[in-house]
Amino acid sequence: MGFTPYSVRYRILSDLLNSNTALAYDNAFTVDGESSTCLAEDDKAASLDTMLLRSWNGDVSCLNCDTLNVLERNRLKHDDFDVLGCLGEGQFGVVEAVRFKMSGQVFAMKTIEKTVAKRAGQQLSLSLERHVHRLANSSPLAPCPNLIAAFQTELSLHLIITYAEHGSLWNRMCALFSDAGCTGGMLEEEIRWWGAQMVSAVEWLHSHNIVHRDIKPHNFLIKSNCHLQITDFGSAAPLYFTLPDEPPCVPWQFCVQPAGTPDYLAPEVLILAEQAVIESTQAHQTSGNHILHHTEKKGYSASIDWWSLGSTLYEMATGKPPFFAETIHETYQKLITFRSDNLSFPAYLSSELILLLKGLITVPIKRLSTAMVIQKSPFFQSARCIDSFSEVLCPPLGPPDMLDHEQLQNNFQQSVQEDKFTFSHLFDYSDTSSVHLKPASPSSSAIPVWSQWVGWSFHPDPSCLEATSEADNSSGNNAFMTPIQKKFTICPFTPGILNQLPSTSLPSTHSTKKQVFQELLHCVQMSAKKHMTNQVKTKSFIKDTSCISLLSDPGMDLIETGASHQQLQERHDVLCGQLHHLDQQLYKLQKLLKT
Repeated sequence: MGFTPYSVRYRILSDLLNSNTALAYDNAFTVDGESSTCLAEDDKAASLDTMLLRSWNGDVSCLNCDTLNVLERNRLKHDDFDVLGCLGEGQFGVVEAVRFKMSGQVFAMKTIEKTVAKRAGQQLSLSLERHVHRLANSSPLAPCPNLIAAFQTELSLHLIITYAEHGSLWNRMCALFSDAGCTGGMLEEEIRWWGAQMVSAVEWLHSHNIVHRDIKPHNFLIKSNCHLQITDFGSAAPLYFTLPDEPPCVPWQFCVQPAGTPDYLAPEVLILAEQAVIESTQAHQTSGNHILHHTEKKGYSASIDWWSLGSTLYEMATGKPPFFAETIHETYQKLITFRSDNLSFPAYLSSELILLLKGLITVPIKRLSTAMVIQKSPFFQSARCIDSFSEVLCPPLGPPDMLDHEQLQNNFQQSVQEDKFTFSHLFDYSDTSSVHLKPASPSSSAIPVWSQWVGWSFHPDPSCLEATSEADNSSGNNAFMTPIQKKFTICPFTPGILNQLPSTSLPSTHSTKKQVFQELLHCVQMSAKKHMTNQVKTKSFIKDTSCISLLSDPGMDLIETGASHQQLQERHDVLCGQLHHLDQQLYKLQKLLKT
């Protein structure tokens, strides 16, 4: 049986949606600053999803069977793709390699169960993830996979993005150190090659007022030309300017839950999560109110991504992250008690790389916090011209390994059914567990629950799905092969002997990642309780020494033994004022440097 060409389906669907926009609820996934073209596409998405969700929930009073049949025949569905294998999995879903049946093109498909999305709350930024991939559609040079399509079923959301031929930077690191029980650091020329691209990718994201919050090797994809793309924006958060002369910050409500991967987290992410637990507990104990929503209170800045980048570069150079430990609790304690003079470096690292790492893995007030400053560091200034790279990658880049798809699906489904723990359980008297989506527009007294999924769908122009390349056809129809099979001659380093270091951890299973995050949340809760106990004993919030050490320079005598509550409070107020002033001066200096 032949396929109806996608261009025909697209035209039929567009005509149908254009005539039914009046029935649509507002797009729940629209992000501030969308272009007029995107907003027009969003209207169609809202119309499509409203009709689908109405029919799935039995509300067909204003729909007819013919319309629904036409809609179902012509919209994109899971059946339009063949699953080739599983590329990876995360806390909230799985990523698979899929082939579009009509053209043979290979894409990556991310699947998120709706039940998981609802439980995740603000831990999962679905609207920003969709938005960032769509930003790449309007910029050919964007260091991010393009959004190809998005569709939904009654139970799940699906995102189709461009496929990375050589997997992730993590895959590259594992390939370099493939001997069992053996790992080591990349040569610095290769670190410089990837690192410069990582800086540019993070800068691109920040320029759109978005902070990633989960920078790590796994979230940088390698294209066929040896260039990197940043991906996985499920933990992303918006950046807002509060005052003209101050750097943008993440709104406080996005900081009450930790986001990211423990080995790469900036300490302030954990500190603010602790503070949120403390404030919520105290508010509940005193008045029974929900968690405090401080509209005027600032969260952390985009510099948390630069800390995570520093931790990633450290791992690339040494074989393991700087705060790696056998348990999450140990890693957590290392982070919240961090002092820059306790950070150690192997003797074989160059002074230029050590200087860069020290500038990234440090307290916020001293951290390199703009791409321009980082790019001017001696480590990147000593790079050779890209055009001169002619050596062969050793080992050469190859396709990513496919994971056991059936086992991962079983693990994921079991996790969805059995694991009911989320960070919102730490706020069981609050409303933080709700999905962070915009409310639907109709001003009726009862807005349907399903309206929170309106606007997810994205049907691409036919040119995106019907352009078949020679590489796509060469992969065949029966067995999966990477679309590009050649070995590449562009190389950022001269092959040499790798340093052998203790083994680092390999990619974990889905259940293990869930357990890691649960343990991290438990650490936040226990640490917050410990601080509250100390505060009760001293009757002073300033007794939280981990929070002080985060913001201070090592060696400063901030807490005087035997000081009164009033003296401590005065000292606290003075230091906060000094920190605010220094933050303003640093931001002004960075603006001057840009000009």
